Amino acid sequence: SPSARLDTGAETRMLALGESGPDFSLPTPDGNLLSLESLRQGKKATLINFWYVGCPPCRVEFELFQRLYTKLKEEGLTIVAINNLDNAADIKSYLRESRITFPIAMGEREPPGVLGAYRIESYPSTYILNSEGKIVYRAVGVDEAGLLRALRDLGLQP
Repeated sequence: SPSARLDTGAETRMLALGESGPDFSLPTPDGNLLSLESLRQGKKATLINFWYVGCPPCRVEFELFQRLYTKLKEEGLTIVAINNLDNAADIKSYLRESRITFPIAMGEREPPGVLGAYRIESYPSTYILNSEGKIVYRAVGVDEAGLLRALRDLGLQP
C-alpha cells in the first residue's frame, strides 16, 4: 500500500521489534527532567518520536499525535517527542503556536546520546513501546495506518 514513506534503509537499521526501548532521562524545554521509565508507568503504549521544528512531515504528524493524545491519554497512551536540533525557545514558541500538549524532551546535541541509542538517521522516526517497554512498532516517515494498527493491537481505540 502506498504511503508517505521513502525507505532509505534507515528503517531497517532502527532497533528491532521485540527489543526493549533504551531508558533515557532528558530535559524538557522548560528545564524539567523527563525519564522514559516514569513516563511509561501504567501505560499501555508509549510513542517515542524524533523530530525538529523545520521538518514538514514532523509537523503533519504532530497534528495526528495531538489528536491521539487528547483522545487516548486517559486510556493508556503517552507520547514523548525528542528534539536534539532546536533550542528551547524555538521549541516552546512552536508548541504554543501549534497547541501541542504531549511531552517534549530535548536530546543531547552531541552524539551518540538518545539518538544513537535509538539509531535515528532521519526524521521523523517513531517507535511504540508496549506496557513492558518492548518495541512493537517502528517507522521512518509518516505511517498513519501502521501507527493506528499498532495502537489497536495494544488495546487502544484510536
